[in-house]
Amino acid sequence: MMAKHNDELICDFAETYRIYNYRELPPHTAAVLACGLRDDSRVKMALSNLSVSFDTLLLAAIADRAVMQLYAGTKDAQHKRNKPELIVPKLLQGQDEDKVKTFRTAAEFEAAFYNLTGGEQK
Repeated sequence: MMAKHNDELICDFAETYRIYNYRELPPHTAAVLACGLRDDSRVKMALSNLSVSFDTLLLAAIADRAVMQLYAGTKDAQHKRNKPELIVPKLLQGQDEDKVKTFRTAAEFEAAFYNLTGGEQK
């Protein structure tokens, strides 16, 4: 969290806990408080690569399903024309899909980890 989304974490700690310098906290305490942030906090949304909250996505998905059910019963659907525009793809537009990265050796993993976190490689 700290390495990739420091600004979001600072804002969330200030808003939620009125802590303006989380680095003054013991690391364990800062970690516990970070885990306790709500799911739609800036840092958790950034970590999840979301630009809108899960609740918003869920409501959009429900609306999309309802619209598609109504559309399915129309003559336009039988002729495959005038398909309604869905909300969820618009909300997720431009976001990178999570990609799983694999490593063949522990050394490759450690090198990538230290590169990502800004630490020094052993």
